[in-house]
Amino acid sequence: MLEHVTTEKAVDLIAELPETVGATVTVHHLFLLFHDVFKGGKIQESHHFCEPVAKGERDREALRRVVLSGNPHFFLGTDSAPHPEDEKRWVGEKQGKPGSFTAPVAYSPLFTLYEEYGHLERSEPFVSEIGPRHYGFEPSTRTVTFVKKPWRVPDRYGDVVPFMAGEILQWQVE
Repeated sequence: MLEHVTTEKAVDLIAELPETVGATVTVHHLFLLFHDVFKGGKIQESHHFCEPVAKGERDREALRRVVLSGNPHFFLGTDSAPHPEDEKRWVGEKQGKPGSFTAPVAYSPLFTLYEEYGHLERSEPFVSEIGPRHYGFEPSTRTVTFVKKPWRVPDRYGDVVPFMAGEILQWQVE
């Protein structure tokens, strides 16, 4: 099991191994690039800082490709980290806490990505079936319905800044 796969090499390795080996892919790694977090070796956006850090375009495209393919080795790992804003900031030598607060937004950009590539039907297995089966559980029979209806991500929830704060997303819970 590899949590939060972020590189093309890791994707290729996991894909070649038996189906008993799996990997999680986080939503933020499907959208962020290294330069969204760092510029000139310094942190540019502390709310995008996570570990492992976002990589380059080639790695992000490998993640997108495998997620969109429906490969049964890969499933959603949200890594939702609701750290207060003052704990995320990098100040002098003090490193901010890693992690992206994705819980309120994770599904919307993911569904948009699947829709954009014409594979919306592959989103449900990635989100709610492959992971439980990997760990030996039956997927939940509970249903959550999403509708295509634009909404704006709040700039903050209390003292926590969510992933994609202020952006307009296209899917929400009905």
